[in-house]
Amino acid sequence: MKTEAPTVEMLDRLGRQRLSKNFYMREFLHSEVAARFNVVNYPDAPEIALETGRRLCETLLEPLQEKFGRISIRSGYRSSALNSLCHEQGFNCVENHKAYGRHIWDIPSEKYGYGAMACIVIPSVHDAVSKGIGIDEFASWINSNLPYCYVSFFQNQTAINICCSDNPKMDIYSRLEPAGLLFRSGEYVGSDRDSLNSEKLALFVSGWRRKGD
Repeated sequence: MKTEAPTVEMLDRLGRQRLSKNFYMREFLHSEVAARFNVVNYPDAPEIALETGRRLCETLLEPLQEKFGRISIRSGYRSSALNSLCHEQGFNCVENHKAYGRHIWDIPSEKYGYGAMACIVIPSVHDAVSKGIGIDEFASWINSNLPYCYVSFFQNQTAINICCSDNPKMDIYSRLEPAGLLFRSGEYVGSDRDSLNSEKLALFVSGWRRKGD
């Protein structure tokens, strides 16, 4: 456990760590809450945070970006001190013990072990959903192609919480209307079974990406 505040050199070194082909640690450290309350978002165990962050990026975020285009990071790593502050201030953060192995990358969850979570926005997926394409097709792709632990979709910008862990749960939940559980332990339990074989999202994303070339 750290006993002193990190130096500028330590922060710079951490931020420059490359987690995968397209992602660096610095992208996952930004926090509006940390900036507002003057909290330094630095891991208690940097090497563990980097290790779990690499797994998140290599196994989940890189395949998503390759398939659906650029990913924007909304929220990534939170130190235990920052997450506790977020929860105390009512900023939609769970208690620390529920964030272990998720947004708190360097402390394992009692149930799921070590893991890492990020809240991301994928512009192509958000635009597709805005055009009326259901989220179930996207959820099905994740379930079939990624070693995820848990995924949750949100209304605002179709943001996505996605995490990996030592002991994956394989649940996907949507807060988009109609809200509910889409996959439980890797099995589809949603109400739009026809979407599982749909190509609407794939065709939309293909056209969306061509427009950006």
